[in-house]
This record gives sequence, C-alpha cells and structure tokens, in this order.
Amino acid sequence: MLRLRPFTAFAFPSESTRQLEAAPSPDLDTLIKLADALNVTLDELSGRAVAASEPTVHNPKLHALLKEVDALPDEDQQALVILMDSLVKRAKVNRVMSN
Repeated sequence: MLRLRPFTAFAFPSESTRQLEAAPSPDLDTLIKLADALNVTLDELSGRAVAASEPTVHNPKLHALLKEVDALPDEDQQALVILMDSLVKRAKVNRVMSN
C-alpha cells in the first residue's frame, strides 16, 4: 500500500529549513578569502563556472616547461613537487608575516 505524506508537511517547512533560509550570506571579503584558500575563482566557488582542468600558468617560460615535465622520470617529477611545494609554502608564510 502506498502512503503519502500529509499535505501539511510540504506546506509548512521545518524549523531547521527556515533557519537555513534565514542564515546570512557571507560577505565578499570572506568569499574572496575562501576562494583563495581553496585556490579557485569566485565563479568556481559559486558554481557559476566549472574548475579548469589544467592549472593556469601566466609565466610563459614556466608554462612551456610545465608541458615538458610529464616526460621526466617519476623521481625527477617528485623532486619538482617537493621543490615547488616548499616555494609556495614559503611565499604564503611571507605574505602572512608581511601583513
């Protein structure tokens, strides 16, 4: 036997649903910080754009080298990952310390 929910369950949303709908939206500064922390654009964060499948590299020399990295042996690729990771972390720490 098929049972249907009473109509009132649809007509009157639960308290938790009302609280979610009334929750304030984050301000732009918070959204920017969140997008930066997640390394995505605001459009990607809001679902208005699909995340790019390839990372964007603005430096032409670095972009050209990045295309050739895949041909390196795994050991060399791992060394690059470690080096790049340490450089990125150092830059982040320097930014935090300078603010």
